[in-house]
Amino acid sequence: MRDVRVRAGRPRDPACDAAILQATLDIFAEHGYGGVSMDGVAARAGVGKATIYRRYRSKDELMLEALSVLGSRFVATESTNTRSLSAGELAARAEPYFEHVENVVDPAEARRRALALAGPDGAVLVTGSLYLLTELSGTG
Repeated sequence: MRDVRVRAGRPRDPACDAAILQATLDIFAEHGYGGVSMDGVAARAGVGKATIYRRYRSKDELMLEALSVLGSRFVATESTNTRSLSAGELAARAEPYFEHVENVVDPAEARRRALALAGPDGAVLVTGSLYLLTELSGTG
């Protein structure tokens, strides 16, 4: 006999999921990683903060999920930010959210690798701290 567990309460609204991720990306685009807060995302998405925390345990988890909407490939690299994760640790954290994750220590090489991977789905290049998102369509 199968053990079936029923979740108490009403089912999650998929529209909330989409609103949360879009609000996160919008705030990130406008203010960078430092400008993203659970309060700000909740206000922009029109949901309660508890709604976000039921889905995401941390800001990093929320950001990785939001970034995965942009593309299925992720290239982690090192950052000069002293509070940053190593490229390897960031890559490990990103694995549940992306189909393809690479750890490239050198930032210039990481950018070249991300551009090579871009294809139709795009690629996301993030430093170890999530503070800087490199614009893949730019030059340099």
